[in-house]
Amino acid sequence: MINCTTCTRPVTGNEFGCPICGQRVADALRQLALLIPEISITLAKLDRISAGDGPRPDGAEAALPYRLDASDRGRAIQGELVTWARVILDETGAPLPEVITGSTLAHYLAVGAARARGRAFWREYHDALLPLARVASRIVDRPAERVYLGPCGAELVDGGTCMEDVTAPRDAAYGRCRGCGTEHDYSVARAWMLDALQDVLVTTDELRDIFARGGLTVGRSSLYRWIASGQLVAKGTRADRPTYRVGDALDVQAAAAVRNPVTRRMAA
Repeated sequence: MINCTTCTRPVTGNEFGCPICGQRVADALRQLALLIPEISITLAKLDRISAGDGPRPDGAEAALPYRLDASDRGRAIQGELVTWARVILDETGAPLPEVITGSTLAHYLAVGAARARGRAFWREYHDALLPLARVASRIVDRPAERVYLGPCGAELVDGGTCMEDVTAPRDAAYGRCRGCGTEHDYSVARAWMLDALQDVLVTTDELRDIFARGGLTVGRSSLYRWIASGQLVAKGTRADRPTYRVGDALDVQAAAAVRNPVTRRMAA
């Protein structure tokens, strides 16, 4: 009896992978095809910030709480798709899509999973392509209508602390931990997030994202007006772009909200 090289199920003599494993890869690739367009518009993820990292040397820039490797992981996904599409083309002769994109290659490889099960490279095909949808979903993170509220921090029954992410619909009063299910007050968690970012230096684009995640509505023109008037002063640079301390920007925004009742209502 011959077994599937990726599980213990029996296969016929001319196959290296079973239909169930083949279907899992195909389903994952079809899911990936749907996620790929989202990857291209995902710039960064506001990541968890742990407390107690110790003092920083004077003048040292606080760690940026963004995962800036999303583009690198996106390129890695694209590289895997291109590599295995060439393998399927060379080994089976299945014609490539007329229009080559990440999504069309993912669909091509989903169909190719059935052919790959009969090839000696099936195990490598399976192991390389099955995780890609999960990687892509992590880059995209979660639907745009949900916001990140930070790590849970709830005490677990074993005495440990839950550090799973807490998310909430943008207009919800509470967010639920996706790990232990604990509910967190949206306004309290949002305040924690903004406080944790006080000393972080970010670009204007990242700053607008932080405002949005914190429930504060600040237009690009307002931000540039603060900079031009000297109310918001750059404290560093990254890749030749000026960076601004989040706490300084929050102070300017708070002062502007006091002066402008409309802005105050939008930020409430």
